Formats: sequence, C-alpha cells, structure tokens
Amino acid sequence: MKIWKLDLDVNRYLSVTPLIDFWDVGNPISDSINRWLDTWHNPVMKIVKDRRMAEGDVFSYLSMSVCSPKVRGLLGPLVDDQVEWLPIILESKRNEHEEGYAIMHITNLVDGLDFTKAEVKYFPSDPERIMSIPKYAFREEAVKGQHIFRISQMTRGDKLVSDEFRKVVIENGITGWVFTEVWDSEKE
Repeated sequence: MKIWKLDLDVNRYLSVTPLIDFWDVGNPISDSINRWLDTWHNPVMKIVKDRRMAEGDVFSYLSMSVCSPKVRGLLGPLVDDQVEWLPIILESKRNEHEEGYAIMHITNLVDGLDFTKAEVKYFPSDPERIMSIPKYAFREEAVKGQHIFRISQMTRGDKLVSDEFRKVVIENGITGWVFTEVWDSEKE
C-alpha cells in the first residue's frame, strides 16, 4: 500500500480567481474540520489567462483544487464520502458561465500517523502542535480505504491520497495535479 501527497501542478496548468470577494462565501482553505455546503453561495470565478499554461481538468485557486465535471464524475464514487464538492460557476474564455465545476474540500481527517516510525517536527513555541512531517509513516489499518485525507493532528497539512485515487487520475488522463510518494508499506 502506498500513500501519495497530492499537489496542484501550478507550473503547467491555469488557475482561477473569483470575480467577487471570495471570503464573503467562506474560507474552506484553512478549515477541514467544518463543512461548508449548507452555507455556500456559488461564487463566479474566471480563468487567469497565461499563454504559457495549459487548461487542465483541475484548476488551482490558492491551495484549493477546482475540479471539472469530468473529475467529479470519475473520482466521485471513490471520494464523495471524504470530500465536499463546493460548486462554483466558471466564466470561460468566451465569457460564458459554465456550471458543474467545484472546489474539492477535503473533510476526511484520519488519525493514522505512526509516531514511532514517522519523523515529525513540532513548533518550538508549542511542542504539541505539528509544524511539518519530513517522513511519513502510517498505521496501515487506519489508512486502508481512505482515498483522500489529511492528518487529524495537522488539519491544514498535506493532502494525501491512496494508490486507487492516483490510478483513476492517471488512467483517465486527468490533468492539473502532481503526486509525490510519501509512504510505502512494503518499504518499512
């Protein structure tokens, strides 16, 4: 079993930006604990034009993944119980409004870190609060079946995904993300 860090491929694919003050809608970036869908108002966002970048299936907005309907359709069966899809309206290059796009807000927090094998750094001012995890290790039974998650002790930390998640992305040519292997149960 492998766990991968999921990052936005901001060097190759376009980003989006809101047409109105986004914070009137809410701030799911820094809040994986709460759910936003009940109070969410679909913001209109536009593609940030950059001729050096390609239009992918996943756009970036700050550190959030804005996913196309294709991505939602392919990954939904795997992650619908582990994320919240926060709808947005995308203003296309032709100034048309396209629906079906959504911010993928990860709500799945997993207490699966194996502190006996992981390398964890804590804030000097707060020795209980995790600052970074240079080397991940997990309890396999805790992460089995968790296809997208964050560590419960670090709710603003890395977005982590399973082999199955990565396989769906690669096999379907979904563009806009990059993966970095952070743990392999067979290498312990």
